[in-house]
Amino acid sequence: MIDSVFVVALIAAPFIFGFSADDTATAFFVIVGRRLGARRGDPLRTGRAE
Repeated sequence: MIDSVFVVALIAAPFIFGFSADDTATAFFVIVGRRLGARRGDPLRTGRAE
């Protein structure tokens, strides 16, 4: 449950606090997405080809 709250807070952060450059927001979403994918067993991240 706390993980879900943390994920929502991270996703909402760029919209709540804003960024001075779009590149920063893009990098934020790429990093968060890759970390979430790794935790959920993303085959590209873990090396498991299907």
